Amino acid sequence: MAHLNTVSAPFRPVHFATLHSARAVLSGLWQRNSLVRKTERELSALSDRNLADLGISRSGIPALARKTVQQSGF
Repeated sequence: MAHLNTVSAPFRPVHFATLHSARAVLSGLWQRNSLVRKTERELSALSDRNLADLGISRSGIPALARKTVQQSGF
């Protein structure tokens, strides 16, 4: 019969502050991503003529949305 050695890591309790911090980070990322998607939808709703007047190509909308949200400080 084979003998199996197992090594277990010591138990480390998770502190509430750590969970709260992780939740805050994830919440911020979720809100930022939501704002990027909203910006993309609004720009995508514009006509090709309006986008051309603004100097925006349809293929550049996702990058522009991310850049705009990032520059807004969100």
